[in-house]
Amino acid sequence: SSASNAAVAMAGGDYLAFLDHDDELAPDALLEIVLAINQGGFDLLYCDEDVVTEEGQAACVYHKPEYAPDYLLEQNYITHFLVCRRDLFLNLKGFQSAYDGAQDYDFLLRAVEQTSKIRRIPKVLYHWRLADGSVAKDQQCKSQAWKRGQLAIEAALRRRGIEAEVSPREELGLYR
Repeated sequence: SSASNAAVAMAGGDYLAFLDHDDELAPDALLEIVLAINQGGFDLLYCDEDVVTEEGQAACVYHKPEYAPDYLLEQNYITHFLVCRRDLFLNLKGFQSAYDGAQDYDFLLRAVEQTSKIRRIPKVLYHWRLADGSVAKDQQCKSQAWKRGQLAIEAALRRRGIEAEVSPREELGLYR
């Protein structure tokens, strides 16, 4: 989170786009984002994704749902290539280090509490590479992320005044 927050401090523009180091943008990704922003002035934008091997071969495609608040409490289905209006990010004080490993999930849960201007672009605009050390290849490689994801959900429920117990499901990254 500290590296991403530092990068935001150096960046210009009205919108911020977040990727992981092993993600790859589609050639038309930024064009599609700009077209969507121009259509509606959205605060948060996300898109479909695919997973590719280290050789660049498609392994699977994930067509994400339209924004679904209850589903977002079960898992971070939005994940990467999140585009956010800069002032929303700054008003929420960016990524919080207490949730490192799941800082993007915590941020999303806080952001959706502040805006309803959320847009899914139903196109694959980035590729998540199956690289060593990537959750795409091995979900066990970042076990702290799953616990911090649970903490992020618990914090969101407290902010919303909802009494609930959050527990991990058998598949990593899914919560009940």
